[in-house]
Amino acid sequence: MKVGLAGQGAFGIKHLEAIQKIPGIEVITLTGGNQESTKEVAQKFGIPHYTGDLAESLKQPGLEAMILATPTQMHAAQS
Repeated sequence: MKVGLAGQGAFGIKHLEAIQKIPGIEVITLTGGNQESTKEVAQKFGIPHYTGDLAESLKQPGLEAMILATPTQMHAAQS
């Protein structure tokens, strides 16, 4: 399954660490609020696409699900 993750902070990293232990899950896009740290996290976890724009992540070919690891107050608007 190809998934994306929104949120490159502490909770996002915890999700990425857990996802690495699940066979068959591939993170193909990362959305973050800080472009430099988003790039660093994407490179560290081998995520091929990263951006600051959630809409751009949602357009990635093959994306099947998006995980929101952003601040809770943002979840309603993002979903």
